[in-house]
Amino acid sequence: MHFSLSALFVAALGLTSTALAAAIPETEHTVSEYHWHGCAAGVFCTSDSDCRSEDACLTTADNIPTNIHCGQANYPHSCWAEYTT
Repeated sequence: MHFSLSALFVAALGLTSTALAAAIPETEHTVSEYHWHGCAAGVFCTSDSDCRSEDACLTTADNIPTNIHCGQANYPHSCWAEYTT
């Protein structure tokens, strides 16, 4: 019984390491291509729509409104825009 449990454990480890070693599939954009930058300095926002009407945010976000958001942990009422390089 002890041998069969050991064999099962070794087999399970082998399957896990193979799955973990598999390559990450390519996506349209990798995480390193996305960047966040503050925009609309001086604007006090309470929702994304407050920031999406600001020209500075639209410019930073390449005119993609869904890449513009209000707030994050340290600055809950500041506008942020995501852009790709």
